[in-house]
Amino acid sequence: MANDEKGTEKPLKVLVAGATGYLGSNVVRECKRRGYWVRALARNPEKLEKIGIKELCDDIFVGEATKDETLEGLCDGIDVVFSSIGFMTFDKKPLIWDVDYGANMNIVRRAKAAGVKHFVFTSTIGSKEMAKTVKIAEAKEAVAKALQESGMNWTVTQPTGFFDDTRKQFEVIKSRGTAYVFGSGQTKYNPIHGIDLAKVSVDAFTNPEMKNKYVPVGGPETFTHEEVALLAFKVLGKEPRIRHIPIWVLKLISIIARPFNQNLADMICFFVAIGGMELDAPHYGEHRLEDFLRTLVD
Repeated sequence: MANDEKGTEKPLKVLVAGATGYLGSNVVRECKRRGYWVRALARNPEKLEKIGIKELCDDIFVGEATKDETLEGLCDGIDVVFSSIGFMTFDKKPLIWDVDYGANMNIVRRAKAAGVKHFVFTSTIGSKEMAKTVKIAEAKEAVAKALQESGMNWTVTQPTGFFDDTRKQFEVIKSRGTAYVFGSGQTKYNPIHGIDLAKVSVDAFTNPEMKNKYVPVGGPETFTHEEVALLAFKVLGKEPRIRHIPIWVLKLISIIARPFNQNLADMICFFVAIGGMELDAPHYGEHRLEDFLRTLVD
């Protein structure tokens, strides 16, 4: 909650950028659960209705984050901005940098100009370490640095990975009966459900211990990448068949792909870097990965 000029308590006013995404939609739900007023930024308002959160939004701002001219007034009257805008894609356009950096910076500048008190930004675990070699991490770190220099209070959450990230691998195992794991598959991480990460993100709005800090976030269970694949086989009732893709092969593909598809090259670099890091972040939440995978069976 926040106080008006007379000291009367009023609902915290939150802008959710990325509201139609996996994490952003859960943040909208969590904000409403806590009684906050929510403005959702959406390029396509119909998608808000499709995913079942349109009725939870007190205000819908139609605009495109990559186009600053469409964002006039976006942050007016807002206390806290949350952004999970990011572009994990193999498509050639738009470039990941234009979204992960450009779109978020448009919102950072609008927030600062409007006098927003706090900006909560979703990055990725290990972003500082990866920033020198991985474009996705470089873009997110550039936004984090801008927030630190903005004069606003800020929080940068660093999830190890989402449950939803396992969806594509699960579908491959389901259809082909084979899992493809990068490298040895023995590095560890603790992915988190979007509901649990949303709770941590919204906690940051009012928790002084999370202000002006990087906040590494993981789920309650730790796995190796190979163990995640084995769990998928268990849920599907299939005999495990795992193929390991050597890191050098991925690096070679990235080099070959870069002149033709920069996003594909950047995504491969990101997967190589993440796959080689131990990512057991502080544990949050109660959702279990096996339960999530079972929702994908049918």
